[in-house]
Amino acid sequence: MLTVPELKAFFGLRLQMEQCIKPRYEDYWASSSKSFVSETPGFRSVMQRDRFLSIWTHLHFVNELNPTVDKTDKIYKVRPMLDMLLTKCPHFYSPSQCHSLEEGMIPCKGRLAIKQYIKSKLIKWGIKAYMACDSNTGYIMNLEIYTGKTDNVIPELGFVGSVVVRLLATGHLTNKNHIVYMDRFYNSVPLFDTLFNVYGTFAVGTAMTNRKFYPKELTKMKKMQRGQSEFICHGNITCLVWMDQRPIHFISSYHNPTHKGGTHKRRNKDGTTVDVPTPQLCIDYTKYMSGCDVND
Repeated sequence: MLTVPELKAFFGLRLQMEQCIKPRYEDYWASSSKSFVSETPGFRSVMQRDRFLSIWTHLHFVNELNPTVDKTDKIYKVRPMLDMLLTKCPHFYSPSQCHSLEEGMIPCKGRLAIKQYIKSKLIKWGIKAYMACDSNTGYIMNLEIYTGKTDNVIPELGFVGSVVVRLLATGHLTNKNHIVYMDRFYNSVPLFDTLFNVYGTFAVGTAMTNRKFYPKELTKMKKMQRGQSEFICHGNITCLVWMDQRPIHFISSYHNPTHKGGTHKRRNKDGTTVDVPTPQLCIDYTKYMSGCDVND
């Protein structure tokens, strides 16, 4: 019979395996006569190998014979555990005002229909997760596993915009004047307008200039000097272009575009450095996106 302390010990060992990776589970219990250098005697002192493998083999989170189980959900076998963890995340942590949206990869080498390949990630093969994180600590407030396209889409926001709304709404991050920072993969003018007017949430991010409703006037700016910025406002939404080595486009429903935040040091081709004037919007975006390093 499996007891609660034994199950806690099992999960403790399983988590520790991510810190000292070995080819097979049996290798963690190998004696010193076989592998003196890589021996991990702590595993043997907690639980026997056969007992660990027996629990691992028979561990289930759902009753497969229950007719109410939604087997069309591609992760239905772990859905109860995932939902339980996600309800605990905001319960035991009070987040700061600023949050970041990121994509994370859960390493996976097995045969799995939802496994993804993302070339730009350090972990290229795995299960993709959309995450809403506290920008100051990287604490995950909510996440959604990507299992393919769904019908749960807000038409005017599209698939990605709908993911953002679901992450904030189910993570209890709406109507609290939070500021959400995101890269250009997520954002659009309709999404920022919806977050501000419907969900009481500010948003800041870089922009894709070819997306609908982004002002084309900002894409046609010519002969901008390094450090110069131009912006267009409509209601609570500000679209801004700032010239660094190339034009960088932003959208914000929080910042005053006239605020000159400071400077960034840049190196010239001759090796000298120069202070480039930078709007506060750009400084905040760099600060809160880089502070939440949860990509992999």
